[in-house]
Amino acid sequence: MLRILLSALCLITLMAPTYAMESIAVVVNDDAISVRDVTDRMRLIMVSSGFPNDETVKKRLRPQIISSLVDEQLMLQEAKKEGISVTQEQIEEGFVRLASQNKATAEQFKAMLNQGQINPSTIERQITAQIGWAQVVQKKFRSQVNINDNDIDAFIENIKSDAGKQEFFVSEIVLPTDNPDKEEEIKNLAANIVQQVREQKAPFGRLAQQFSKAPGAQQGGNLGWIKEGQLPQ
Repeated sequence: MLRILLSALCLITLMAPTYAMESIAVVVNDDAISVRDVTDRMRLIMVSSGFPNDETVKKRLRPQIISSLVDEQLMLQEAKKEGISVTQEQIEEGFVRLASQNKATAEQFKAMLNQGQINPSTIERQITAQIGWAQVVQKKFRSQVNINDNDIDAFIENIKSDAGKQEFFVSEIVLPTDNPDKEEEIKNLAANIVQQVREQKAPFGRLAQQFSKAPGAQQGGNLGWIKEGQLPQ
């Protein structure tokens, strides 16, 4: 996971959440995440994910939001370290894709954000971090990928042997924790997400975009078509 890969880079200090709006909520190495950053992301999640706007839900969501913002800051720091910059054009293209995943045009999505009084910078930050991190991964690991003729032949044989097997279009939301003290908190969040989906208060894809830690989160958690027997029990 990202936190494991980059934990050596990260020094995090949590401050009390009762400070003024521009006070620091988290320090990640030399960069600060403000209380306002957390509030802006909270507002985005409440609007896009359909969670009820009450203090109990906000209290449960806050640790996960801070965790996501910390991950994004680590992504941004690593991209900067690798000399990678994300252009405004790439951000705008990412915004169009995000709007499409939410079944809206860019204009409709902007209108939704404006109606919810959501600071545009919070979604730009999210998009920038995702694009930058994808380029980091590509830069570091693409050269290590070597596909030969045997790999291609094996892939073709797998297609032939799987012909006729039932397939499922699978999406996932992954909520990891490496801290036993946080397990109950994560379980509560998972239960809330399940409730939102079952009661059709928010599309699965929107919830995946905001909460899932899996690589495919920004594609709505989609894993694509999976053949029977390919997923663990």
